Amino acid sequence: MWRPNQFAILPLMPGVFLSYARADGETRAAELRDRLAREAPDITIKQDRLFLEGGIGWWKQITDAIDSVEFLVLVMTPAAIESGNVQREWRYARQQGVCVYPVKGTPDAKLQFEKMPRWMSKAHFFDLEKEWPTFLAHLRKGCDKRRVPFMAPDLPPHFVERPAEFEALNALATYSYENPQNTFPAFLDNTCFEADGLGHPLLPHASCVANDVRLNQAAPFYIVSGSNMSGKSTLLRAVGLNAVLAFAGAPVRANRLQLSGLSVFASISVTDSLLTGKSKFLAEVDRLRQAIESREQGRPVLFLIDEILSGTNSRDRRIASEAVVRALLSKGAIGALSTHDLALTEITNSLPGVNVHMGSREGSDPLDFDYRLKTGVTQESNALVIARMAGVPV
Repeated sequence: MWRPNQFAILPLMPGVFLSYARADGETRAAELRDRLAREAPDITIKQDRLFLEGGIGWWKQITDAIDSVEFLVLVMTPAAIESGNVQREWRYARQQGVCVYPVKGTPDAKLQFEKMPRWMSKAHFFDLEKEWPTFLAHLRKGCDKRRVPFMAPDLPPHFVERPAEFEALNALATYSYENPQNTFPAFLDNTCFEADGLGHPLLPHASCVANDVRLNQAAPFYIVSGSNMSGKSTLLRAVGLNAVLAFAGAPVRANRLQLSGLSVFASISVTDSLLTGKSKFLAEVDRLRQAIESREQGRPVLFLIDEILSGTNSRDRRIASEAVVRALLSKGAIGALSTHDLALTEITNSLPGVNVHMGSREGSDPLDFDYRLKTGVTQESNALVIARMAGVPV
C-alpha cells in the first residue's frame, strides 16, 4: 500500500560538459574529472570532450552536448584560447542559458587575459587549488542564468578599445564635417605660429572677424592693448584653440596656418580659490611659473596671458611682467599677452616683441568695435563710457 512521503524525491544531479583543448588541457581535465568522481559523486559529467569525435559533424556534437547539461566547465589553457573554439562554445552556452564556469588550467601569466574579448576576460576564472569548495557550491546550487539569444560579434584582433579616444575623434570629425571652409595646418621645424585669417572656431562664420597673426623667432610675442570688450581675450582664445585643434589633427579656423610643435599654456580667466587658499594674483603667478618651468623635449611654450598680473600695482606689474616674458623668451617660447595698462607696452623697448591693439572703428562710437588687430599701442579708453552706461555716476 502506497503511503504519502514513502519515497523521497531526489533532486536532479547537475550535469556538466567538460571541455578543453587536447593539445595542452588533457592532463588538467583528467585531474578534474578524477577529483569530481572522488569528492563530489553527486556532480555528474554527462558530456566530455574525451568522447567526441572529430570530422564534419564535430560542431553538432558540441552543441548537442551543451544542450543536454546545466554547466559548461572550460579548462582554460593557451591552446584552448588560441583555437577560437572556446569563445564559440562559450557564446553558444550563454545563448542556451547554460552556466559557463572557466577554470584555470595554467598560471595566469600564460592565459594572456589582455588578448581575450572583454566579455570573456571580465569573467571569474576559478583557481581550483584555492576555490574548490566554492566551485562545487556553484555546481550544486543549479544554473539560473537567462538565455542571451543575441550577442554582438567579437571585435577584430587588431581592435583596441579606447572609448574616450573614439569620442574625441568623433567630435573632431563632426567639427570638420560641419566646417568645410576650415583648412588643415602645416607643421614646421622652426618655432612659429603664423596664421592668415585666423578666427575663433566656436563663433559663427557670419560674425567671426578674422585676423592675421605672426609669432616667430623674429617677433616672438605680441603685447595686445585695447579698450574693454574690443576682442583681446577672444584673440588669445582663437590662437590657443586653433593650436589645440591643429595638434589634435583637426582643421583650423584660418585661411592658412603654419606652426611648430608647441606646448600651449594659457592664463585666462584665472580665479581665486578658498579651497586651495590662493588669491587670484597667487593663482596667476603659479600658472606663470608652470609655463616658465615647462619645456618638453623639442616643444617650446606658446603662452597666452590675459591681463597679466592685474592684481598688483602698476610699478610692480611692469617689472614682474617684463621678467616673466624675458624668462619665457629665454627658453624659446612665443606667445601673446593682453593688457589695459599701457605702461606694459614699453616692454617692447627692451625685448623683441610687437605692440598691437584692438579697438573701435576710426571716428566712431567708442563701443563700435571692429575686432581688427592693428599695429601700435591703443589710444582709446572706454571704461568711463561703460560705467556711465551701467548707471554709475562718473
